[in-house]
Amino acid sequence: MKKLFLLLIVLLSIAGVSNAQVISAGRPTRDKEKVDEGEMKTYVMVFLKEGPNRKQTAIEVEKIQKGHLDHLTSMYQEGMLLMAGPFEDENKIKGVLIMSQNQIEEAKARVEEDPAIKAGRLVAEYHLWYTKSGTVTLP
Repeated sequence: MKKLFLLLIVLLSIAGVSNAQVISAGRPTRDKEKVDEGEMKTYVMVFLKEGPNRKQTAIEVEKIQKGHLDHLTSMYQEGMLLMAGPFEDENKIKGVLIMSQNQIEEAKARVEEDPAIKAGRLVAEYHLWYTKSGTVTLP
């Protein structure tokens, strides 16, 4: 799971995101004026939980994990995935995704293509989540 966190850091670095404002449709921003206006934005938050099928061989797990990370990278490059990362504790919830969509069905259609979900290693739990525009920021 630390690989996923490292991938996110690399993706953010490649995208040229530092303390600059992110200017792209549906992307997080550091636009203080929008935060102050109180405008609300809805996202889909996805909790990736331990799935029912976790008895793959080490080789199979490695292949599934590579496919999982490739899938996350693809969604990020498409502008659908804003943030992702694993949890460091030993819990049934393995990670979280914040998607740019504001409808669960839109996010679910793409998230369910994840090789880790298809293999049953992970299951996804979807929630609509909203916050003031501009408060979802990248490091």
